Amino acid sequence: MRSAAGQYPPLPAEIPSVLAAIPGVAAVDDFRGVEFHFRGERATLGAGNVEIVRRYGRLRFLAGEDRDAILGSLPGHDRAVVSEPFAIKHRVRAGDRLTVPIGDRTVTLTVAGIYYDYSSSQGYVIVDRSTLLRYLPGLPPTNAAVYLSPGADAAQVRQQIQLRTAGYGVSVAHNSELRRTSMAIFDRTFAITWALEAVAILVAMLGAANSLLALVLDRRRELGLLRFLGASAGQVRGMILTEAAFLGLLASILGLALGLALSLLLIFVVNKQSFGWTIQFHPPGGLLAGAVLLVWLVTVLAGLYPARVASRMNPIEVIQEE
Repeated sequence: MRSAAGQYPPLPAEIPSVLAAIPGVAAVDDFRGVEFHFRGERATLGAGNVEIVRRYGRLRFLAGEDRDAILGSLPGHDRAVVSEPFAIKHRVRAGDRLTVPIGDRTVTLTVAGIYYDYSSSQGYVIVDRSTLLRYLPGLPPTNAAVYLSPGADAAQVRQQIQLRTAGYGVSVAHNSELRRTSMAIFDRTFAITWALEAVAILVAMLGAANSLLALVLDRRRELGLLRFLGASAGQVRGMILTEAAFLGLLASILGLALGLALSLLLIFVVNKQSFGWTIQFHPPGGLLAGAVLLVWLVTVLAGLYPARVASRMNPIEVIQEE
């Protein structure tokens, strides 16, 4: 877990070999991290086995950047990849050169690529382990990533890790647990949003009902004349509900267009300025379809009372009033 680099005590030196000896473990990437200051801002300089990351990791680079070529260029050279928050904060692009303090030396690193990262707004500069140990040979790892062999039982491997590292005081966390915990915290943070959406739907339903009722009252003569000419109560009711359905469809189309524009603004402008990263944009087709259907149904339901009022008008009384 790179986000924890430099925050925890160093791992015992034998831990990587203990982990690698467990059946079902394909590779172990021991990660080292140190904090440094770049242009007056804190950041983290980290190093792992880039070849293991290239073969097993899920590091994603900005669109158009060749992942394997970038990672393959790091070992043995003063080259680094930087996180997106670091690149945005310091206006860094691929090919730029960074002057970074490593121990008692100042090293110039060439930026090979920029990768997506959501663990810290301060940013990371990542080099290969061989590069960092060349300048800080005694720097111990602070955490390790364990990659399993295909078909390995994750629960059994985790149990073995806990048994074999029990005497070292090592904390073990599965990626799925970390992701689940993060999403639970995220969902709790935005729980109020769901309540606000429910209130907004209720208010919109009342607004649609009032608007349709106002239209019905404003068209009393027209509706009364239709009834006088032979239109049944059911036909008048169906006409009002059809108008409500088209109103809901129009509202859904406008809502989708405005929501798409707002989401693009939040992702590519507000989010980058506030947090320093961009979120991968994947429109949730199922959720959007459900939202459109819900809005349409709510609008039709809002038209039930106005439709009832319209169908119960006495055509004789309406004509006499006019």
